[in-house]
Amino acid sequence: MAIKDPCRAEVAPSIALCKSAGISVVMITGDAKATAIAIAKEIGIMEDWQDEQKCCFTGAEFEQLSADEKV
Repeated sequence: MAIKDPCRAEVAPSIALCKSAGISVVMITGDAKATAIAIAKEIGIMEDWQDEQKCCFTGAEFEQLSADEKV
């Protein structure tokens, strides 16, 4: 059995709008990274061809990035 909390309907269109404005959207998660990657693909943060190391981060991974890498 699995339970999935669905994303809100406005999330994917909001991410698309941000991307069309030139904003880089990433996901920082406190959950399992594989779960975050699956959700990021579902809502348009990440495309299948993108490097997951540049789109989805655990909190610890994000904290290890330099300031230049976070931009």
